[in-house]
Amino acid sequence: MAKIKFWMGGVPQRRGIDIANIDCVILYDLPKNIRTYAHRICRTARAGKHGRSITIVEKERLTMFRATIKTYRRNKLKHMNITKEDFSYMLNDYQKALEIFSSKEQKKKLKKNK
Repeated sequence: MAKIKFWMGGVPQRRGIDIANIDCVILYDLPKNIRTYAHRICRTARAGKHGRSITIVEKERLTMFRATIKTYRRNKLKHMNITKEDFSYMLNDYQKALEIFSSKEQKKKLKKNK
């Protein structure tokens, strides 16, 4: 069985952290500007290492996304069509992970407010 090291965090956690050995960043919420986008996807390419980023873009926002990164990109983008059905088998696990994450975040907030 293959193992995948991943980290999930909200916007505040994505900035100013450096987690070793992250091979891939998956973005499901597009940032509003190219600098923020570059900052997020470059989490994988540290200290001369190569990395991969996957950006999930809704069809309606694809043209805008391509226009935004056109002048910035160094490598050609690979476009893949993905449907909801492609991810339906993961939905239960994803929802459980979000519930656990939300629960932990709520506990942290309660501790801060005490």
